Amino acid sequence: MKRLFYILFCLVLLGCQQQEDTAKPAGMVPEGKMVQILADVHIMEALIEANINYPDTAMMVYNKEHKKILDKYGVKQPAFQKTYNYYAANLKEMDRLYEIVLDTLTAREAKYVAKKSKGAGDRDSLQLDQEEVRDETPGKLKNTIRRSAKMKTGEQLN
Repeated sequence: MKRLFYILFCLVLLGCQQQEDTAKPAGMVPEGKMVQILADVHIMEALIEANINYPDTAMMVYNKEHKKILDKYGVKQPAFQKTYNYYAANLKEMDRLYEIVLDTLTAREAKYVAKKSKGAGDRDSLQLDQEEVRDETPGKLKNTIRRSAKMKTGEQLN
């Protein structure tokens, strides 16, 4: 019994060792491009979460839009996944990356608010927000959001 305890104790100690920082793998997405991709992905996720109630539909839309974002930046899914896995394994790097993503999102928000206040005139801010989303949202996502909104209100689908 003592042997089993010692063996388990040694295994636990070996398992608790701090992992060494892994080297950056070849073919990683550059940091600047990764920041832009992650910022776009988070905006897209917020739009989907706010406008689509059904999880299956939301997942399908997310996958399509995620692919479009990667295509927009000329990045292949395996390269994105490899880069994301690297950052997930190196949390200090991930924290630093997400500080930049947060700064990017904050700058985009400030630009949006300035644009909104500049062109608002007599229009209601909610109306302006909805128009802005329609203008900024890719076509198929707009249609899915409209269909989801109609389902919520019980309107007939076209």
